[in-house]
Amino acid sequence: MLENFVEQFRLELPQALLPTPPKVQRNIGSKRPSVSGRRSARLPAKNPEGKGSASLAMQVLAKKLGLTADTPESTAQKLGALFQQELSPSAIQAICELVKLGEATPS
Repeated sequence: MLENFVEQFRLELPQALLPTPPKVQRNIGSKRPSVSGRRSARLPAKNPEGKGSASLAMQVLAKKLGLTADTPESTAQKLGALFQQELSPSAIQAICELVKLGEATPS
């Protein structure tokens, strides 16, 4: 009785105009490695301590502004002190040059 009731609402779908594409089976065990086997030796040589990009950028900015420090913490303190007052024209020029270099670098 329930089957007859359901049969009343069943709608036959028309045949597809194009055949469906075959299903691709993927082997779970054959995933691609996330890292390429080829590595440049130049890039790790530029950053032997493995610093993060933010600390490297701060180091480049301090060097460009002529601030020398013994430790990264003292470099950060000197940069912080520099930005608490009005920037000199040479500091503004150095920052503008770094920004232009950053914009020219492809992602």
